[in-house]
Amino acid sequence: MREKLDIWMKEFRDAPSWKEAAAVATDFRTRFAEEMKADENIARFGKFATRIVYEHAPEELTIEKQEAMKRFIAAHVLSDNPKVPWVTVAKARAELEKIEEERKDPKKKDHWKEVTDSEIRSLKLYYTSIEKEYLPYLPEVKPSAQPPAAAAPVNDNPASAAPAAPAEPKKAEPPKPV
Repeated sequence: MREKLDIWMKEFRDAPSWKEAAAVATDFRTRFAEEMKADENIARFGKFATRIVYEHAPEELTIEKQEAMKRFIAAHVLSDNPKVPWVTVAKARAELEKIEEERKDPKKKDHWKEVTDSEIRSLKLYYTSIEKEYLPYLPEVKPSAQPPAAAAPVNDNPASAAPAAPAEPKKAEPPKPV
């Protein structure tokens, strides 16, 4: 399997155009279908290749794949979970607020003397532009017609052990990587 994977990676790296690189990335699941049955973790190679193509030439991917990438990015950068290990817009805004407060504090003022009001405004505008760009791709969890929280929901199908949806709309968890 390693040799086959090395050949595929070489084809991806040596592709003369992003269009051909996209074709190699898209073909990964078909080409490695049997290997993925034995080790589903190798799917990450195809996912990484697709992300690289999306970063450099998104137009070379199908519209469906472009939309999936936008949903993936939206769920990550717009996550409201403070425990995620990456920087989100919410975390960046909170950090910026902290910096603004420290700039007002006479004891800590010198720590941020090189940061201008204009730079802070620029960052706020940048965060807003990210929100505007990706918010349409963030799926909302629809309210469920479940009984009130006091009553335990009945699950007649043990195969679907999905928890009941919350009573209020809430942002969905990040989708699996594309």
